[in-house]
Amino acid sequence: MYYFEQDFVSIKPWGNIGDRKNDGYIRSKGIFYQVYAPEELETKYYEAAKKAREDFSGLKKNREDIGDINEYHFVVNDKYKGVHPDIYRCIEGIRTDNNLRDASVIQAKDLENILFDHLTEDQIYSIVSYPNFNDMTRLEYSIISEVIKYLSEQPPKPTGDERLTVPPWEEKMLFNGLAGSDAETLLESSFLYVSQLDYYLRNLAEFNSTKLRDEVQKKYRQLCDEYSGRDLFWALVYSVAPKNDKNYVAHVIVILAKYFETCDVFEEPTC
Repeated sequence: MYYFEQDFVSIKPWGNIGDRKNDGYIRSKGIFYQVYAPEELETKYYEAAKKAREDFSGLKKNREDIGDINEYHFVVNDKYKGVHPDIYRCIEGIRTDNNLRDASVIQAKDLENILFDHLTEDQIYSIVSYPNFNDMTRLEYSIISEVIKYLSEQPPKPTGDERLTVPPWEEKMLFNGLAGSDAETLLESSFLYVSQLDYYLRNLAEFNSTKLRDEVQKKYRQLCDEYSGRDLFWALVYSVAPKNDKNYVAHVIVILAKYFETCDVFEEPTC
């Protein structure tokens, strides 16, 4: 935020007065930020909404010291899982009840979009501290690990008729030499989880969501000249998986099922 907003000021809690319900602000614009970062936000949504209301009330009591409040932004550590609608409803209520210009919930993906869309490479480097900015392997495997962790916590859920029809799934299996193999069976069963994966990716920063797709596609292109059919499938699975572990492998296949469907990996049948 220091790089993104020149006038941003971070507030450090001080003694028994705390931070006066203000973790950071841009006084010249009347924009205030309050952070809530429990270990698991999913089970704390009621507490999050309550904290947002109480913190804003505390912020208003200090208006003489901080100036006008035009915007209020509640920053949460959602770990890319999304935010409960009650929290959004609470923030919108704060906006309308207090006639604010804007109020919002800022998630992890929003912070990453600020980082990668608005800051220079040198600024990004100073924050993220990559040894080589052009080598994003650490980030990519981190994304894959986070996706796998999320999927491992979700029950399978039928996706109904959401599957794309062009090209037909069975036709693509046959064209790529996967029909009748264990690869076809695993991709078919893994498709049950794709709706959860899609939900997660919608809440992931656009930069990271694109990097995940690009990384899987890059590994596919590296392998497709050497392997084909089920051998290509398994080579790709073990190339993408951060660990040779059955839990990682199972959920990497969910990722491949998504990108198989969208033709990002394996080839589209030709006429």
